[in-house]
Amino acid sequence: MKILSLALCLVMVTAILAGCKREPAPSEYDIDQFALPQSGEEIAVITVGGFGDIKVRFFPSEAEYAVQNFTELAKDGYYDGTKFHRVFENFIIHGGRPRDGEEKRSIFTNGAYPEVSDKLHHYAGALTMIKDQTNRQFSEFAIVHTDLSAMNKRDYNNASFEKYENMFKDAGIDYIFPAHVRDRYAQFGGTPTLDRQHTIFGQVFEGMDVLNKIAKVEVISLMPDHPDIEETTPVNDVVIESIRIVNY
Repeated sequence: MKILSLALCLVMVTAILAGCKREPAPSEYDIDQFALPQSGEEIAVITVGGFGDIKVRFFPSEAEYAVQNFTELAKDGYYDGTKFHRVFENFIIHGGRPRDGEEKRSIFTNGAYPEVSDKLHHYAGALTMIKDQTNRQFSEFAIVHTDLSAMNKRDYNNASFEKYENMFKDAGIDYIFPAHVRDRYAQFGGTPTLDRQHTIFGQVFEGMDVLNKIAKVEVISLMPDHPDIEETTPVNDVVIESIRIVNY
């Protein structure tokens, strides 16, 4: 009887604990975005004329279609000779736009919808897809930029994250930043307001210095009559000479 009673107690305690809400430990649901690729893993080498190489690892388990689309377009030479046409220091470096006169392109007929994952975040160096007005993704992508040497820690304190969460709520997105995610933003920088909306499909693991150089190029506004709208382009073209897909 004592053994049976003990077993029943253990079952009850387990059931109670299972019903309690708690924040999962990072290892339970996050991917280490800053880990190096494994040997033989497919990566991208983005060669930017006059600046150098940016090396990126992919997350196909969380963004299967985005990774497939980007890598196939790259192998086909689609990105060769295109530009980083929008540069926002401490925000994003935006590329992959179709050349003048070309239709937007994807390996999927009508593009692909965002693949939002709670396991990935827009930390500095995150590779994310840009979606169009129909909420579909084609060829355009961006790399998140943060100058760690000049990072404003106030952007990553609890008050700031509560503000971001309220912004999400106003947009109909119910999301709370876990404590360890807040800590990583405070450590590495990034753009938390892009979370839960865009597809993160890669992470820069080498070449952040190159990204920093690009972020500091001289830019001009494309909408000078609207200074409140950040739409800036480099004065001198920042050209993607090639994107090679190779094994690490």
